[in-house]
Amino acid sequence: MKYKWKEWFSQPRFTLRMGTDYHIGNGAMVQQIRNKATQLKMKVHVKDHITSIEVVVIDNLPDISKPKPTSKSHKASRRM
Repeated sequence: MKYKWKEWFSQPRFTLRMGTDYHIGNGAMVQQIRNKATQLKMKVHVKDHITSIEVVVIDNLPDISKPKPTSKSHKASRRM
C-alpha cells in the first residue's frame, strides 16, 4: 500500500484509521511513521490507540547534514 505521507505530514495533526489508512499492525505503522518523520526532518508525537494512530507534528528539525559556514577571520586565524 502506498501511503499519503506528503498529505498527512502537511497537517499539524492527523489520525490514521486501521483498515482505511493502513493495513498492518499498529506497532509496525507507528515505526513507519517515526521513520518517515525522521526522513522528512520532523519531530512527531505518536499515540497508539486500538484501531487508530494519532500523530502530532511537533516541530521541523534543523538540517544538520550541511556544515555550518565559518567566517573568513576564523579560517585566517587557523592558518597562522
